[in-house]
Amino acid sequence: MILLPAPIPASASELADLLHNLLSGAVAVARDKIAATGPYPALDRIAIDVTGAVPISHPSGEILNGLPGRIIETITAADLSIIGAPLGQSDRPVQLDISARDLSLQFHEIPAGGVALRLAGAREGMFRASIDSATVRALFIAQAGLLARSQGIDIRDAHIAWQTPDPRTLTLEIQIDAKKGFFPATVILKGRLTIDASLTARVSNLAVDGKGMGGTLGAALLRPRL
Repeated sequence: MILLPAPIPASASELADLLHNLLSGAVAVARDKIAATGPYPALDRIAIDVTGAVPISHPSGEILNGLPGRIIETITAADLSIIGAPLGQSDRPVQLDISARDLSLQFHEIPAGGVALRLAGAREGMFRASIDSATVRALFIAQAGLLARSQGIDIRDAHIAWQTPDPRTLTLEIQIDAKKGFFPATVILKGRLTIDASLTARVSNLAVDGKGMGGTLGAALLRPRL
């Protein structure tokens, strides 16, 4: 559930305004790229286009856990469409395509006061996000290099391998070739990402191992941080 920054909408236009306010806490998206059409509260369509939008460095907004309170209102949409072709900065573009049929959104009263928005369900839906493997490799080397240099470590290369054993699961193995002074080090990171039916992503099975003296030392330093 997401805590609302504004009152419950009373029209399709106000719902689009609310969605814009919520999304603006995570990504820079223009208001005219969000549309809600049809009779309220049983809408025909909700369409969001985040093409060219860039994620915000420090997202805002409050995600609530726990059981929802009393349902104040339910909004339905026969069709939902969210596209980003692409989404993100020019050096790290992601192709995003989300769709759903017979979407249900609920506004809940929360015990602490205020109102939260909850995705109650959909008859069917599809979530697809894709990024080029070369882009992932370049990003990883750049970001990991910033952290490593502060420890006097020079990352020379990274080899990334991933598999999708099922449509909701991604397994990842990253071999990092680095050097600290005269000592080479190879560190291997492994992990698993699973997206459940509520579109909640969970990271599990994190592990780190090293090759050689330098890699073993590096793995030992990284392991507590996992």
